[in-house]
Amino acid sequence: MTAPPMKTPARRPPGFAEPRAAATAEHADTPPADAAAGGARTRGTAELGIARRGDAEASATARDPYAGAATRQANMRLLEPLHTRYMHLVRELGDDGYRTSLTEVMHALLDAGPETPDQVRELVRAWRRRREP
Repeated sequence: MTAPPMKTPARRPPGFAEPRAAATAEHADTPPADAAAGGARTRGTAELGIARRGDAEASATARDPYAGAATRQANMRLLEPLHTRYMHLVRELGDDGYRTSLTEVMHALLDAGPETPDQVRELVRAWRRRREP
């Protein structure tokens, strides 16, 4: 008698986060955007800022444009002095009882960053001037 082939669990490569469930019960009845498309990342109604239920939820989406947004893997190298500086701040905040993470700090920095090409250009030019020997 032969046994059926063993099924191994599907695994993600290291460094890729597992898909997360809806963060709040408010979105519990809405399937994730990539689930409806068979795994492909598509823009869901939450990402587009379209309300499906009512005015109260529309105003909540307007207050938090990131509610229900998909995440993207952003592989980058961080200069050691910057990593040390921000990890020191994260640990200092933790010592004061305020829990956060480097990821959350980076999201906050990126959100508060420039919004136009001219602002980006000026910011990058200032950074390059600072790093020139």
